[in-house]
Amino acid sequence: ASTRVMVFFYSASWCAPCKEIGAALRETYPDFRNRAPGMQIITYSVDASPRARADYLRDNPFPWPALGPAVIDEKPWRSKIAGGSPQFQAFAVEETQLRAITPPGPVDEIVRAALVYLASKRSDLQ
Repeated sequence: ASTRVMVFFYSASWCAPCKEIGAALRETYPDFRNRAPGMQIITYSVDASPRARADYLRDNPFPWPALGPAVIDEKPWRSKIAGGSPQFQAFAVEETQLRAITPPGPVDEIVRAALVYLASKRSDLQ
């Protein structure tokens, strides 16, 4: 199945909880991809320093795509991590753009909303 939803994981080198969640996601990622093949995680490093971002992404390799502010000129999503807690946000993949389907929030709420969205799209196709 092609990717229909992208879940952005806003993370940073200075965010200890982000590193903890990243490690847990790495462990569960193969099962996650099997259960939700239409969903992809993207790590978005909010580190302002290109060197800090590069070091963080090198030292914490993710089995999914990772990028940072230097890669994207416009940021249609929130680029701050509220209170230092990891934030996630789901986007629908449309023909020419990404459309936010959730506000930024905790991983469990965002993934649940993304799964509901995917299920609604499956039922639309039937």
